Amino acid sequence: MRTQPGTVWAYNNWDYNALTTVFERRTGMRVADAFLTGIAGPLSMRDFTPDAVSYTKAPELSQHSAAMFRMSGRDLALFGALYLNQGSVNGRRILPKTWIARVSTDPVDTGDAGLRSGHSYLWWIPGPETGLPNGTFAAFGFGRQAVFVIPAWRTVIVHQADTTELIKRLFGPDDDGSTTTSRLVQMILTCRTVAGDASEFCRQHRFSGRREFDRLVTLIVNARR
Repeated sequence: MRTQPGTVWAYNNWDYNALTTVFERRTGMRVADAFLTGIAGPLSMRDFTPDAVSYTKAPELSQHSAAMFRMSGRDLALFGALYLNQGSVNGRRILPKTWIARVSTDPVDTGDAGLRSGHSYLWWIPGPETGLPNGTFAAFGFGRQAVFVIPAWRTVIVHQADTTELIKRLFGPDDDGSTTTSRLVQMILTCRTVAGDASEFCRQHRFSGRREFDRLVTLIVNARR
């Protein structure tokens, strides 16, 4: 479908991966090494190493690779705090203050509601119906990994889950011919049943659906009030 620029908003993970290619070609550095020297080092992250970044390819979807980060909760909290503190840590400027200000002041309306009501410079902007204060922004990763930056509360919230078993089940041998998407849907539906919810996988390793995650955010907002 062809549309006029600026009239329709659409999100595609693989489109964003072009930024990885552009960055690495222009700088001559791997994203992992640049993050280590530019972000992880100055923030004194304790767990990040370049090996924590892996590349995923899907030639049928894009010529660009996805740079997949694995980060601990405490390192992700430090990253969120960098944005909360407007790009500075211990008096040292790491990111431009003006760049961070754009995140909450220059969003694009996605046409959606809830936690993904807006999008701005690779961050999601929650809508007012979530109860989160104006100026809040968030990043989401695979398995509903998340970091929320809430300037009005002077707070960073990190949500993580161990996705090791989930990844094995999603991307393991597809002897039955099922797709990754169909497997994910089946996992979510199974874990919504009484029997499935009682299983170790559903309690410890499963993918958190959007509905469940929205409920968690609501509980946090109500507790803050």
